[in-house]
Amino acid sequence: MLKSVNCIAPPACDDLSQFGVLIAYQQALHTLLLTQSIEEGVRSIANRGGNANTNAAIYGLLAGALEGRAAISRRWIEALQPNKCLRDLIGTASNDLGRLAEILAKKLLTWK
Repeated sequence: MLKSVNCIAPPACDDLSQFGVLIAYQQALHTLLLTQSIEEGVRSIANRGGNANTNAAIYGLLAGALEGRAAISRRWIEALQPNKCLRDLIGTASNDLGRLAEILAKKLLTWK
């Protein structure tokens, strides 16, 4: 399936007759196959227009799952800053967003 996605360029992102989710996943898979890094992929998919934030979020989710945390630019991780709303909601766990991601992942695995 991935090879066939690589052969077919995604349709225009703004085509309202298409299902947005299908386009977003095709965009994400196409980008996974054609880019060399998560940063290159996010920039590529976000610059295509259309529903760029959703397309890039789905791409980022898939790319992160495939490549792991180490593939995410350190510069991007360091730029993340918890805001007041997040601190009010979860307290000091917001000070270490990497640790927070681990806690959330563990909770999701045990969530029923």
